[in-house]
Amino acid sequence: METPDLIHAAQHGNLPAFNHLISNYQDMLYTLVLRITAGELDPDPIMMAIVSAAYHNLQSYHQDEFQLWLVRIAVRECRQAVRKGPRPSGKNGRGLPAGNFQETAVPDFEQHLRRLSLEQRLAVALVDLEKMEYAQAARVSDQSVREIRRHLGAARLVLMDISKNGVPA
Repeated sequence: METPDLIHAAQHGNLPAFNHLISNYQDMLYTLVLRITAGELDPDPIMMAIVSAAYHNLQSYHQDEFQLWLVRIAVRECRQAVRKGPRPSGKNGRGLPAGNFQETAVPDFEQHLRRLSLEQRLAVALVDLEKMEYAQAARVSDQSVREIRRHLGAARLVLMDISKNGVPA
């Protein structure tokens, strides 16, 4: 089934169609959650909140690109989780499952992302890492293009400084 058919079926109560839709975007959403939260929060409860919000709001979905609609929900749920603060993950302290291949590669990147504000991390995750256009990133994050550019510019300056001078202790 194509995505529009899956969406239509899910909107009419077909749970397997909804599950198939979510599975198509699960890895992208999980990675986005890790990037926005900089690994400081357990991604599983945030993912559950994203899926729950998508399911409960599926009737309000109309003709947008489905991925962008899901990213908008993910951004909202990440903002709420970050504002509530860190919770013990029960995993390895960084929100990554034990034994994940990223364990060795991600900590430095996460450490650098933690030096950015939430809005700066959002801009970097959406534009630089997810390769969204400025207008798309603005739309899914409820910001103006000008704000996205401002946050992205500030974030890039911090990251360039870190790459040149290292992370201060």
